[in-house]
Amino acid sequence: MFTRRGLFIELTKQFGRAAITLLLAAIIIFFMLDRVAKISQSIREKRTAAFILVQRNDLISKIKNDLSVVGVGDAKIEEAIPKADNITKFVDVVEEMARKNGLEQQSLKFETFSAVPDTDNKEGSPKKLLKAAFTLNLSGGIDPLIKYLRDFEHMPYLASIAGLRIDTPNKSWDDESRISINGLLYVRE
Repeated sequence: MFTRRGLFIELTKQFGRAAITLLLAAIIIFFMLDRVAKISQSIREKRTAAFILVQRNDLISKIKNDLSVVGVGDAKIEEAIPKADNITKFVDVVEEMARKNGLEQQSLKFETFSAVPDTDNKEGSPKKLLKAAFTLNLSGGIDPLIKYLRDFEHMPYLASIAGLRIDTPNKSWDDESRISINGLLYVRE
């Protein structure tokens, strides 16, 4: 039969086995939870990386599409704003337009270049934009002048007309007139 001492030893063995089993189960569960947490973190990081990769691919596709739309547009912009030390192409175009439209160019004078406000050359910003006022003196009739102004509007340079003065010797604009055009030519440094 069981004695008290034998019963106590038997119960202690059973509780000891149960405690060891519970302790081993707790240790295994702890390590498994830690492993599950690491796997979950890894999955979250991979999902985030995949999402960022998809966004970058979308951005790259959009940039490629935008570049194909722009094409050589940036080159046209570069050509439209000549360098300050090379405005001869602009002068040649102005002279050719006058000749083509039947006007006689008397003179073309430029003032000193000055900076356009709010285009100070800050770090990382594009080159400074300058402007030069010019006065163009022509002679001819009103019809050639209108054609000339249409051509000027479509000229491949960033230029504007600020003022126009027509002096006629007679009271008719159809006669030979002296024409003075004041404008601005924008150039880059």
